[in-house]
Amino acid sequence: GRSPAKMVTISEATISTLPPITEHGFVPPTNWGEIEQVGRAFRDLCVLHYGKVESKESKVATQSSSPSETEKYDIRIDQVSEAELNEYYGLLGLSHREVYSTVDEIKAAYRKVALLFHPDKTPDSDREQSEARYKAIGEAYEVLCDPLKRKLYDSQMDFDETIPDSDDEDDSSVDFYQLFAPVFKRNAKFSTTQPVPEFGDANSTDDHVNSFYDFWFGLKSWRDYSFLGSHKILDAKGRDEKRWMMKENKSAAAEATKAEGQRLRQLTDRAFKLDPRIVRMQERKKLEKLEKKRLRKERKLAEQAERLAKEREIALEKARLERENTSQVAKEKKEREKSKQQLRKLRSKFRKTCAEKFGGKQSEDDVNFLCSSVSFDELRQLLSALQSVDSNKGNSVFEKAVSHHKEKVIANTKEIECRKREELAIRREKERAEIVQQAAESSREWGHAELSALSKAFGKFPSGTPKRWKQIADFLGTNRSIKAIIAKSREISQKGPAGVRGDSFEIYKSDLATKRQAKSAQPLSDDQESKQGDGIQPASKPQNQSSSAVWTVEQQNALEKGLKLLSTFPPKEKWTKLSELVPGKTKNECVARFKQIRASILARKKASSS
Repeated sequence: GRSPAKMVTISEATISTLPPITEHGFVPPTNWGEIEQVGRAFRDLCVLHYGKVESKESKVATQSSSPSETEKYDIRIDQVSEAELNEYYGLLGLSHREVYSTVDEIKAAYRKVALLFHPDKTPDSDREQSEARYKAIGEAYEVLCDPLKRKLYDSQMDFDETIPDSDDEDDSSVDFYQLFAPVFKRNAKFSTTQPVPEFGDANSTDDHVNSFYDFWFGLKSWRDYSFLGSHKILDAKGRDEKRWMMKENKSAAAEATKAEGQRLRQLTDRAFKLDPRIVRMQERKKLEKLEKKRLRKERKLAEQAERLAKEREIALEKARLERENTSQVAKEKKEREKSKQQLRKLRSKFRKTCAEKFGGKQSEDDVNFLCSSVSFDELRQLLSALQSVDSNKGNSVFEKAVSHHKEKVIANTKEIECRKREELAIRREKERAEIVQQAAESSREWGHAELSALSKAFGKFPSGTPKRWKQIADFLGTNRSIKAIIAKSREISQKGPAGVRGDSFEIYKSDLATKRQAKSAQPLSDDQESKQGDGIQPASKPQNQSSSAVWTVEQQNALEKGLKLLSTFPPKEKWTKLSELVPGKTKNECVARFKQIRASILARKKASSS
């Protein structure tokens, strides 16, 4: 079942570029053409030593495996021989790259190192060490190409976890940037987020510094400490012991992860505290804060000074107005006193003139009437007229003046009385309108929806709300007056929650009955009439009732309430208003119903007395 050996073809161009083989090999002649079948071992030797094998079947170009593919990566061969066998990156010539090495770099480095450090290329004296190193190179390649194994290996690598201590911080000769920049740089490789912001220098902007510290304060490390577990899971003798070992190992790894986070946080905190850029920003913010405080204080003082100036100006203006008002009041008072004094003198002179002119012929009451009811100018004109005529003509002038002013007083009195009567009539009409409105509202039952809305309004507008009752009335939107709403509120508060629930249920049933009665009104039974009429039995009831004799419960209640509210109204006006309060009934029907009830009451009294 072994497959036949394949023919391997090596081009002359490729052979010319290969290094000669010494000690354990030979230099192939330049005139080689096609190589015949010589076995698998020779083919493997060509692949390992030269790495550039062409197959006629595959037709792969030789350029794809040229040395330029590996030379584009920074692979340092001198590191391979100096590296320890457990230094995987050094064995591949990538110790300067370490965790930043890509998979392509690792593969290219392995291809190059495997060719150069194959045991067949070393002397027999060093073959054992060469084989061990070659085996370690293979292990390095296997581990570093597996993400999980590589992560575990990278986490176990020797690493300088120290951070600058207090002695380094106090040493003024040590530059902050030289002290902390390398520490952040070597710790940056553990960040799950790449690339990591640069540490910067003294010329870095504030935004760069802030973004740097924001990144490091929130940095998450990918280091895996699962290797720290002291228990070997494979040595467990049972499932419970295995679980316990796993738990203990996990706990140890969690503690190490926590310590790593604290170490990175301590590094960031210490650098943030000592960073001259942060100190400079904090000082600038402090100065800006003080400047804002100073400006705010100055603005406050300016506003206070302006307010005091305005208050002083207002006080001066008020004092000036008070002085002017005081002087004006004193002046007016002085003028009033002067007018009163002149009027007293004029009246005294008028009385004296009348006594001299008429010799007591004129009534003293008429003289006093003129003195008290005539104005100053009119009295002065009348005095001048009396002084300019003799006693006979003066008597006529006096009587004429008395008659004129009495008529004037009577006319004024009648006008005042007429105005008072009109105001009284308007006030009474307004009172009657209010009574009618109250009667209409009291006769109109509160529906279930209306009570529900009223309850919501009480919750929406609690006590203490400005214009509370007006807002509640507007919220109801049922044309209820504020007085009616207040009365209903008091009624609800007196009954309590249980009474309100009972009333709501009765109102709900009444609403249903009203909807049914809208189609056809049902007449009251004898028992209902006796209950609605204060327990009065009707004197007689015709067999065939007309529509005017049909009274519903709602109409009967409205009639009774209307009679109580309109008891003080004149008879004609009372029945007219009452018909407006009783829905569906005219004035005559209300009168007839009242007479029917009254007849029932009288008949019952007569029956009880006999």
